[in-house]
Amino acid sequence: MNEYIIDIQNPCKINIKNGVLHIHLYKQDAIQKVAIIDIAVLIISNKEVTITSLAIAELSNSSVIIIFTDKNLLPVSICSGKVVNTNGSYRPFLQAKYIDTTYSQNWHKQLIQSKVTSQAFILDIFACKDSFKLLNLSKKVKEADSSNIEAQASRIFWSNFFTNYETTTKRVKQGATDIINISLNYGYTIIRAMVARAIFSYSLHSGFGIIHIRKDNPYNLVEDFIEPFRFICEQTIFRIFDKKDTKNLIFDKYIKQEIINTVLNATVKIQDKDYRILSAIDKVIVSFCQSLETPNKKLLLPFISDNRQKQSENIEQKIYV
Repeated sequence: MNEYIIDIQNPCKINIKNGVLHIHLYKQDAIQKVAIIDIAVLIISNKEVTITSLAIAELSNSSVIIIFTDKNLLPVSICSGKVVNTNGSYRPFLQAKYIDTTYSQNWHKQLIQSKVTSQAFILDIFACKDSFKLLNLSKKVKEADSSNIEAQASRIFWSNFFTNYETTTKRVKQGATDIINISLNYGYTIIRAMVARAIFSYSLHSGFGIIHIRKDNPYNLVEDFIEPFRFICEQTIFRIFDKKDTKNLIFDKYIKQEIINTVLNATVKIQDKDYRILSAIDKVIVSFCQSLETPNKKLLLPFISDNRQKQSENIEQKIYV
């Protein structure tokens, strides 16, 4: 499985030769090379990057997701890879069939329960108060989250989360300027790319959402399946900045690389087995495909595992500067 996440954050030219991506770094006057078969996601976060159409075509043929981000590191474009599942053309029809039915309402419930339960365990791991309050809330989620438990849990979670930092007291998505929110947004971008890759590869329609149903959002389903994996990013940021003076930290390539490495090497539990995040996302999306065929079948969703990996087992990711 291709597992590299490549982040291009400085001016360069990208082309391809014999299945190998050539990254010509202008400032260093150097060329970095990486085989396409090793890449899962390519993030382009600099507006002065040039990439050839052949490189885009070859990356897409290898099911690599290409993400273009804005100055706040939020995605502005997601280029999906080639769909390799030839038996999946029926799935968008099933997705549309189950929109706003008891089945989709139950999937909604399962996704929110998973998210809130993981938030509770994060607060417990880092000795924050209110973890039991979140755990109790997770048991009260109803179909379609009709009691709006997700919003209640979110307020409790973030009020506890941000007590650890002096740079900010609230969650900011657009226009974040503090290092904690910028890091969270970047981590979510990484997870979003991996979820999108799995959804496209199984021929699902990304616009047909379960929780997110905005008509102007072509990635509703991607946003849905980010939810049960958000805790990986939040746990990562907690650990990276634990007991650090965040007022004097700058979001640089080293923090980016630590976020990428930690997220990609994170493990989660599904049915009492440990999976790294790419395999876990794949398993969750497969379970959703199976639920489309058998609507009463429960989704397989992740729970927190021990994310402390031996250094020798870690997959080193690369950031080109």
